[in-house]
Amino acid sequence: MLNRVGEKEVLSLPYIQNLSLKNCWFSPHIFTEFIKELKESELQCLTLDSVSLTAFIRPGAHPAPLTTNPWNHQNNLAQAMAANLGVGHPFFLPPGLNQPVLAGQLAQLPVTVNNPNAEPSWLSQPRYGSWAQVIDTLTPGNRLADFRYAGGFTEQPEPREQSGFKKLVFKSCGYVRIPFDFDQSSVTHHGLNHRGSVPAAVTKRINDHENMMMKSGDSLLGSITNSMSDREMNTLKEAWNMNFGWDSPQQMTEAKHDGIVHAGIGRFNGSLEALAQPPDTDLTDL
Repeated sequence: MLNRVGEKEVLSLPYIQNLSLKNCWFSPHIFTEFIKELKESELQCLTLDSVSLTAFIRPGAHPAPLTTNPWNHQNNLAQAMAANLGVGHPFFLPPGLNQPVLAGQLAQLPVTVNNPNAEPSWLSQPRYGSWAQVIDTLTPGNRLADFRYAGGFTEQPEPREQSGFKKLVFKSCGYVRIPFDFDQSSVTHHGLNHRGSVPAAVTKRINDHENMMMKSGDSLLGSITNSMSDREMNTLKEAWNMNFGWDSPQQMTEAKHDGIVHAGIGRFNGSLEALAQPPDTDLTDL
């Protein structure tokens, strides 16, 4: 589901109480509106298994498909490397880095002031369209505003609307790139440089079997990006106790055989449930 015009429902499931979505992607605003409508009906439990979000697409915009789709060739070396796309930093020169420095001139460093009562960075407003922002909007449990209030950083937030939505489960969720021409840098350029070189034996095997492997012709096939910003990862961990990576050694081995050296990075797991009690108030030492 990429985009839509107007306010028509994406999909109406008014009587569904338990819903599972598997191996699919959504644009953030489509996903948010879809789940909001389900929450207003009978939805009680939502399970997201290998569900990914795209970069934010402006409502009403219609990005054109790319003329060439490097993500459709799943079983060659290009696709194997594409699975690690964006996990490193883009080349970037900070302003003034290439300017000559006068002899004997000392750089002035900013003074660092530690405020023990400062609001933790993971409580800051998340990037719009990020998983942190989507979860903060949809969670049946505590929101970031609840944690800010519990830590004494803000006033008491407005009460949420009552619903029967009780549980939200995540299994290997993260971000995806899609073969459309729009800015997708927000889901690909964050984090440390986790890219690794594909072993020569794996490269040879992929190339040897290239002509025999089936290839998808789906123009909407996405490519998982093994990346997420450190700030967002901290928010998901600290606020909602999400954990990252894959626990299955077999999955990791199979991915490495396909040329994906660092599979599972940027994919998170966990669950959120409606709680009767307020969040822990001891946040100032985080």
